[in-house]
Amino acid sequence: MLQAVRTVHPALGMFYQSLNDEQKARFDAADRVDDQDWLQAPQDSAQSCADSASGIASTPLDQVERAVQPDGAQRLLLGDLKSAMSEAVELLKSSCPTTPAQTRVLRLEAVEQRLNALLRAVVVVQPTLEKFYVSLNDEQKERFNRLGFGSCVRVIRQGKSSSVCTVGGSERG
Repeated sequence: MLQAVRTVHPALGMFYQSLNDEQKARFDAADRVDDQDWLQAPQDSAQSCADSASGIASTPLDQVERAVQPDGAQRLLLGDLKSAMSEAVELLKSSCPTTPAQTRVLRLEAVEQRLNALLRAVVVVQPTLEKFYVSLNDEQKERFNRLGFGSCVRVIRQGKSSSVCTVGGSERG
C-alpha cells in the first residue's frame, strides 16, 4: 500500500500544480457530498488515528506475562518488548495529523506519512517480539499463540530461518 501511495503521490501533485485556481477549487470540492460531512471527516480521521495508536498501547502484555510465565531472562526480553511497544505508540501518535488536510494532495501526503509511521513502528517492535518469542519453549509458545492477538512461527525463506509474527491477523516479519 505504501508503494502505491508513493507511486501516485508525485503524479497527483504534478497534476494538481498544473491546475489553475478555479480548477483546483472544483477538484477539491469534487469529493464533498455535504459540507458538514466534509468538515467532520478530517476530525474523525485524526481521532481514529489517535485511537489506533492507543489501541497498540493497550496490548495486554501483562496477560502475556501471566500466560507464558517467563523466567528471568525472558522477563527482561518482555520488558524490552514493552519498551518497544511504547516507542511504537509514540511514533504512531506523532504521525497523527494535527490539522485537517484541505486538499486531496495533502490528504494523500498524510496517508503516506501515516503508512511510513506504521512501517517504522513494525520495524521497532518486530525484532523484540521475535527475540522474546524465540526465547520461549514450545509450551510457552503454545500458550502465547492461544492468547489470540498474535502468534509467531518459524519459517525458512531463501535458505534463511526466521520468525514471522502476526498481530491481529497481519503478518509481521
